[in-house]
Amino acid sequence: MTADDVRALLRSEIEKAGTAKAWAKRYEISTTLVSDTVSGRRDPSFAIMKALGLTRETLYYRAAQ
Repeated sequence: MTADDVRALLRSEIEKAGTAKAWAKRYEISTTLVSDTVSGRRDPSFAIMKALGLTRETLYYRAAQ
C-alpha cells in the first residue's frame, strides 16, 4: 500500500463521516493534519494510520548493482 492508497482510504473514511472536521474530531486528530495529508502536503502520520487501522513498515533492500 502506498501513501496515495492511504490518502484514498482516508478520503473514503472522511466521506463516510461527512466532513474532514467530523472525522478528525472522532479520532482527536488536528483537522489541519488531516487536510494536509489528504492534499499530499504531508505523509500519513502515526495518528492517522492508527485511526485507519494501519501500521507502517520501512523496508530496506540491496539495490541491483
